[in-house]
Amino acid sequence: MGFFFKNGGNAPQTAEQTFVRPYKLGLDERRFIESRTQVLYEKILKRCFHKTIGLDDDTGNIASSVFLSVEYGAQQNGTIPLVAKAMTQMRKIYLVYRESAGLVRVATLEEQQEIDKHYKDYQNTVSKLNNDDRGMILDFSKYELTRLIKCYMSLLYAVLDSANTQVNLARSLQIKIDKLRENISVLTSDDAIKQANQINDALKAGNSILLSSMDEVIQTAINSESTAKAIEIFNTALASDLGLSLSFVSGALTSGMSATGDADINYEDTGIKDFWVTIWKPICVKLYGKEGVKYKTDRWRYLEAKLKSLVYIESSLLFTDEQKQAYAQDIIDDEI
Repeated sequence: MGFFFKNGGNAPQTAEQTFVRPYKLGLDERRFIESRTQVLYEKILKRCFHKTIGLDDDTGNIASSVFLSVEYGAQQNGTIPLVAKAMTQMRKIYLVYRESAGLVRVATLEEQQEIDKHYKDYQNTVSKLNNDDRGMILDFSKYELTRLIKCYMSLLYAVLDSANTQVNLARSLQIKIDKLRENISVLTSDDAIKQANQINDALKAGNSILLSSMDEVIQTAINSESTAKAIEIFNTALASDLGLSLSFVSGALTSGMSATGDADINYEDTGIKDFWVTIWKPICVKLYGKEGVKYKTDRWRYLEAKLKSLVYIESSLLFTDEQKQAYAQDIIDDEI
């Protein structure tokens, strides 16, 4: 038979004990999924904030604090964390912004009723409340993207949980004695346990040990290749559903002699713009009251090529003045 030892002790476990996989992650699965999903949404909304043109210094200072999460009571936690949490929990959120105080908070029940009434009466998701407050509704109750993200986060948790077990098992020694089950009985197991402890103590002290030719002292090998492959597959699927680049999701930059990063920049720029148009711009316009905000593109190589072509279009006799003006306006509307 084989023997299992607790923390290097000399007492074998009994047959009645239930063996469970050791070294579980310190963070439970549900909390991991919720935290990772919210952090991902916050990362996207932060990128939207940094790609916004048209915020004055005062509003910019207010917006820059939205992801610092400075609390002024139970209902105030910054715009980006509040919105990201609502997206994660797939629920409706009512926000109130007081410009004079530079404060964004969750609306009270009375304010929620007033915002709802204003929306039903005027068919608008923004409402001016008392004390120059502005209220807004954001409804993510049917935001199905969150379900997909949480599914991927669950898979990631399983991969990391398995990797955590492998890494911790690799810290332990396996003392393999040839034909142990054949030569050692329960009655004579004390001698085997004593020898195993002596081998362990000798190795800890850096001393040599004497073993039979078929005996081994090894550590558990870490299968990092399969773990890395699983995470890569997970990140690829997640990036595809988000419409963002793989480098944005994984944090690993595209490598290679011919890689310029332009493909990642262009793909990420388009993906972030989707979130900017559907979520962040309405917050700037309806909550902060900044109707002139624009999206700042990172596709500078593409814009540079179009601007160079404008020179040839302008000097060409094949285009009318109206066509030239329309081409220039198309560049401005599409990229700035």
